[in-house]
Amino acid sequence: MHPPPLTPRERQSLDAIEQALGRDRLMERRLRTLQTGTGPDPHFWRSVRASSARLLLAACVTACLVLLTLAVATDSGAWITAFAVTWPATLLVTAALLSRWCRRYR
Repeated sequence: MHPPPLTPRERQSLDAIEQALGRDRLMERRLRTLQTGTGPDPHFWRSVRASSARLLLAACVTACLVLLTLAVATDSGAWITAFAVTWPATLLVTAALLSRWCRRYR
């Protein structure tokens, strides 16, 4: 069974609402990128990547501190070299996280 046709006044009101919604660019973009189906939530993977990056940074900082402590305490060339290798990696991970954070809050 089909609903009765809209009156001219209802049609005019509906057209006005559609025009107002058509001017909302943010809503249009969200609707355009809206995934239909039963796939995984894309925001879930974004949060997993962010959590993994934070864990990686924590591991790098911890490793650097341990290696720095061992290098200073033992004055061994191997520990100093290990610290010298891990320190730039820690700086790169930190820069990547800061870059992502700044992009998100622009």
